[in-house]
Amino acid sequence: MLTFPDQHIDDAGLMSFAQRWGTVMKTPMLTYLEGYPGILHVYNRGKDATPTEYWHPDSAYLEKPPAISILAAQALPPAGGDTMWCSQYLAYESLSEGMKAHLSGLRAKFSGAKMARRTGHPGEVPFAYHPVVRTHPETGRKALFISHSETVPSLKV
Repeated sequence: MLTFPDQHIDDAGLMSFAQRWGTVMKTPMLTYLEGYPGILHVYNRGKDATPTEYWHPDSAYLEKPPAISILAAQALPPAGGDTMWCSQYLAYESLSEGMKAHLSGLRAKFSGAKMARRTGHPGEVPFAYHPVVRTHPETGRKALFISHSETVPSLKV
């Protein structure tokens, strides 16, 4: 995670910054700012109304989830807030050798069902299977790739 405090960036600047990292993707079922495909306006609706009140990678229900996500807070409370990050590398590295062996080769189904309900998406709900342990293509470092799931068992492949 990288942070750049005290940056004041408008939508055009955010889009330009994002494009420097690669192709900006659009996730199905989400509504983007007009004129800025790829930029979502995320509101703080409180704990009871949020669709993401659990640890999750962004858009994991896609066959190719985004490699990175960018968050540019525009309005912050004077204290607190609930956005948190954790290192899935460290989470994996902290596991026992037995648990690492158990997870090796497991795949999990990631479903967009919760997001589809939240957005009123009438079409087919996207889903994808991904390894529970992912290996970075350049460094070879392993990380967990897990999330809350409503109906999905893990599959051993």
